[in-house]
Amino acid sequence: MDIDIAKFFDHVNHDILMHRIAQVIRDKTVLRLIGRYPRAGVLTDGVVERRAEGTPQGGPLSPLLANIYLNALDRELDRRGLRFCRYADDCNIYVGSEAAAKRVLKGIRVWTGKHLRLKGNEAKSGAGRPWERKFLGFRLNRQGQVEVAPESVERFKQKVREIWCGNRSVTSRQLRDPWRRQVLGWWGYYRLAERRRAIFLLEGWVRRHIRAVLLAAPAQ
Repeated sequence: MDIDIAKFFDHVNHDILMHRIAQVIRDKTVLRLIGRYPRAGVLTDGVVERRAEGTPQGGPLSPLLANIYLNALDRELDRRGLRFCRYADDCNIYVGSEAAAKRVLKGIRVWTGKHLRLKGNEAKSGAGRPWERKFLGFRLNRQGQVEVAPESVERFKQKVREIWCGNRSVTSRQLRDPWRRQVLGWWGYYRLAERRRAIFLLEGWVRRHIRAVLLAAPAQ
């Protein structure tokens, strides 16, 4: 089952976060410095808006603060004897039946609301077979192998359509450079897949799409 926390980085409770950090770090100067980071606010239309909760999403310190904040969730899942995998606010829990998944999902939602003051994302959370759910763009297939999730393949195709579009008036270099970055970045991430058939099948599709765009382009 998937557990997705609704707007996690926007709803990190500062008091809970700093209390957990203070359990390890005793230096008050360091604590004040860390405390200023989530409370710094955000710049909107040239105006700084102070925030009573949350950490800047995409900030260099936010992933570390997220793990510190959600370490209590890891401990709770361990205490319950559950098998799980968590990365930041995305978490997969593995149980033996659909009934157990629904029961655990309900219990964890109650626990996170009470102890972390966070709400689950109803739209993204849910239970299903491993090959029906995805985690960080991957999924487990029926053979227990890690492969690229179909949704990730479709997003890649959509990106190809955006870059290689016949309606764009760009030079060859302007096409080449973003395309190279996209391919290298995508492959650098999804090369971790054990089963790569879906990745290799993309080559023919990409070639046909690019060929169609180039043939349809007006002669220079």
